Amino acid sequence: MSTALPDASSGLPTTHFILHSQKLQVQAYELFEALEYDTSDSADFFKEKASDVSQSTLVSLRDRRPGNEGRTLLHNAARKGSLSAVLFLIRAGHPIEPIDSCVSKRTPLHEAIAYKHLEVAVVLIEAGASLLTADVNRENAIHYAARSGSAKILRALLTSAGISGDRERVKELMQTQTIKRRLPEDIAGNEMIRTILKGLREHGQMSPIFRPGAAAM
Repeated sequence: MSTALPDASSGLPTTHFILHSQKLQVQAYELFEALEYDTSDSADFFKEKASDVSQSTLVSLRDRRPGNEGRTLLHNAARKGSLSAVLFLIRAGHPIEPIDSCVSKRTPLHEAIAYKHLEVAVVLIEAGASLLTADVNRENAIHYAARSGSAKILRALLTSAGISGDRERVKELMQTQTIKRRLPEDIAGNEMIRTILKGLREHGQMSPIFRPGAAAM
């Protein structure tokens, strides 16, 4: 009859760690699924599932489901636009700027902007997310806002980061380049946002017609 080999550092059988790892993988899968399929504004089903794991485990899980590899719960909550889940994870101590460990190297802020979840993006910035953190293509939050084609998102990013009145910092941000040496204005989603980005790069502030109070975009 075979006996499980003990772990030298803990004295516990190796099978103990294998079973613990398997249980954690199942819990992780259930958590990511719960977040994805919880359609409530309050994310109560996800929060209930989250109560089954320790806080330290909750904030360190990585998605292993096909097509989602490497993302954290905060990545997925931001992409989904679940403000309740995002706030819950931040309060639980989740890192604000985890880099996904798959090819894209996105942050939760990138996900929020890409899917046009303005409130989530603002919360992440106010919690400490940086506009300068870049993905594998060296695209930062401003590049993502440019692709979104939304002046409202761009304006909210600058305001939330507290730099909308700092012309030099704004101009510097608008001059950041991707791995292909493209400025935010070069990858703009439409002509209007391209014009705004160019103006910000040259003057450090929005033209009056694009400021709050002007027509919504």
